[in-house]
Amino acid sequence: MTYTIKRLREEGLFCLSNLDGVESLDVFWAEVNKVARLYIEDTGAYVAPTRTKTYKGEFIGFTCLRNGDYLTRLAFVGNLDDDIALLRSVAIRVLCLPETNPQSMELRGNITHLGRPGDIYDHLALTTEQLRHIICAFPSRQYTFRFLCFTPKQSVELVSHRKFAIEVHSCQFEDKGQAMVDWLEKQNGAEIIDSCYFPDCDCVEKILKFLSRSMYPVFEKLYDLTGRAVFVPELSHLISAANIKTVMADIRFFSCCDGWRAPLLKALREGTFRPQTLEICFSSHRIFDEGDIPIIGKVVRKLLKAISSPDCTLKELHLKHFEFTEIAHDFERYLLNMLQTNERLEVLGVYSTLATLEFPQIKIMDAATKHPRLRKMCFYPPTSHDPPEVGYAEPFQVWVQKNRCHIIQFNDFTHSDKKPYRSKWQNAVFAVFTSEFDALQQVEDDKARSYLLATAIAIFQQMPDRIYNLLTGNLDVFAN
Repeated sequence: MTYTIKRLREEGLFCLSNLDGVESLDVFWAEVNKVARLYIEDTGAYVAPTRTKTYKGEFIGFTCLRNGDYLTRLAFVGNLDDDIALLRSVAIRVLCLPETNPQSMELRGNITHLGRPGDIYDHLALTTEQLRHIICAFPSRQYTFRFLCFTPKQSVELVSHRKFAIEVHSCQFEDKGQAMVDWLEKQNGAEIIDSCYFPDCDCVEKILKFLSRSMYPVFEKLYDLTGRAVFVPELSHLISAANIKTVMADIRFFSCCDGWRAPLLKALREGTFRPQTLEICFSSHRIFDEGDIPIIGKVVRKLLKAISSPDCTLKELHLKHFEFTEIAHDFERYLLNMLQTNERLEVLGVYSTLATLEFPQIKIMDAATKHPRLRKMCFYPPTSHDPPEVGYAEPFQVWVQKNRCHIIQFNDFTHSDKKPYRSKWQNAVFAVFTSEFDALQQVEDDKARSYLLATAIAIFQQMPDRIYNLLTGNLDVFAN
């Protein structure tokens, strides 16, 4: 049975019969955005565009937007005199409608901006079971929760299903995150969860304390928690001690204040920084002004000086989206100085489109060859031109031929302008090796060829793509 919509007496008000008969969530969204209010039959609750004003005695359970489209954001509204179960029933039935194209979905509490200290957010107007159902029933849907308060049981659902795409921003937890910590501890390292990201949430302190005492890695990535409640100097040492694999931070994470930054730099310098990888992004949702540039320059200098310590145990460093022309030469100098004295780095990523830092950055690449452990370097793929043909004596080709034990990798970070060039440049680097590998097939003596093949495999034992190329190109040796 299909659904029907009936006009009510008051202008802009309509009533929907047979909600479960609506073909899809897309259809429901379109229908609601045509009217001022769409009441759901026999519930007293309605769904409306957020521009619709509520009446006295009504409350907004939450608002919801799809795919980041604020213009079509909807509010789920109930009556204060009615049981909240009626609104919950409407909400879960709407959220479980079929979806033709899975999209991101954000559920928000009834505020329009980050609350002030002491404010209490509305509880999520779904039961624990309903929250679990919408997460598990739509694994390809990306959920974000914002300006909401969660019960202990609800909070466990947010971490126990982290294999799905879930983000939690500016939310409160009745127990400040204790139930989440208890659940994580009971896992006893059975599963490493992909990421920890709770910006501006009041659960941050308990989570960081747990991570700092954990005996096993809990998260692959800990994103910078750049919220007002997090920039507390007493908490920065907990991040240094967190048993996670990667810290992913905005440059503001290090530049906010000396009191916050000092313990992090000290941990890097003394070798007590527990995460193995540090990724720093130099782009920001807020535009940098001229006064920020000198500050960022000082932060970079102090950061790379700390990493230059022989005691620093960091294994990977990725410096992403660096586009500050004013301090590019200083950045290069700090980086080269760091590579002279650091002893533990194994992977270095420098991602920039500036001429001083763009691939092939021979100065940095040459410095890397003198490093005792650094064997992999990552860059943006150049987009101003295609790579040269095999056989040309371009600087990067000459360098690759001389430094065959080093890996050059290109990352586009899903940037549409860089994506077409990534495979081109990766193939160009690899072609330098394959041209030499092909020469093996011309060796007529099987013993000599076998020796050369074994030598090449030993050289590239840490590079599966090159091992594969060697083996598949010389199968006849094994046959003989």
